[in-house]
Amino acid sequence: MAKVDTLQSLFLEELRDLLDAEKQLVRTLPKLARMATAPTLAAAFREHLEQTRGHVTRLEQALEGLGLRASSKKCVGMQGLIEDGQETIEEAEDGPVRDAALIGAAQRAEHYEMAGYGTARTFATLLGHAAIASVLESTLNEEKAADAKLTGIAEAMVNPEAAAEPPHGDRSSFAARTAEWLGSTAGAAAGQIGRFAGRLAGGGQKTASSTTRTGRPAARKTSATGSAARPRTAAKRRSAQAPRAAAAKTAGRARKNTRSR
Repeated sequence: MAKVDTLQSLFLEELRDLLDAEKQLVRTLPKLARMATAPTLAAAFREHLEQTRGHVTRLEQALEGLGLRASSKKCVGMQGLIEDGQETIEEAEDGPVRDAALIGAAQRAEHYEMAGYGTARTFATLLGHAAIASVLESTLNEEKAADAKLTGIAEAMVNPEAAAEPPHGDRSSFAARTAEWLGSTAGAAAGQIGRFAGRLAGGGQKTASSTTRTGRPAARKTSATGSAARPRTAAKRRSAQAPRAAAAKTAGRARKNTRSR
């Protein structure tokens, strides 16, 4: 690797770095467009994809205009931004929250490119590469416009919708609270039914008890020496004397018949 010891060599390194960054974005932007929920955001990514392909062509032409091969240098900075953004996007909840993550990741890349193009344009101007400086200026303006468009989409639609989204944990707790409420309601209803059935059963027992107290078959609770015991004793005596009385009547009839003969 050649040592960077002049502004010209630094300028060439900047162009090659930008070329690789743009090529990485050409591979990444279609994925962002597919993952976007908002149609406006997806369309913005597709539009910028076409611009980015044009940026690749411009950088290649700039290198060739300097008499060099249009080769790129691995842009580690853009690679890190894309990988970091991809991780955040995958962790984001699908919908407005993910769209917000997509915009954030894309704007980080845009700002990185804007810084690179601003630096390269300044170097081109100082080195007397006016035509290249003009092309780099045009690309810088397109990057700024793309960033502004993403900001407009975020502020007008995506961010407010994402802010209105309830946390995923709250959705689960809401479902749990609903299930708990339904369970407690069912339990309370079952308890009320049980108490009602108990009152019905208690009412039947009271009716049977009152009938027993007022009906004749029920025996009154008195002592053995009380008034209730005496009628039973007299009844037993009458039952015991009944056979004797019958026998006496029979004997009397027999004596009467004997006399009459």
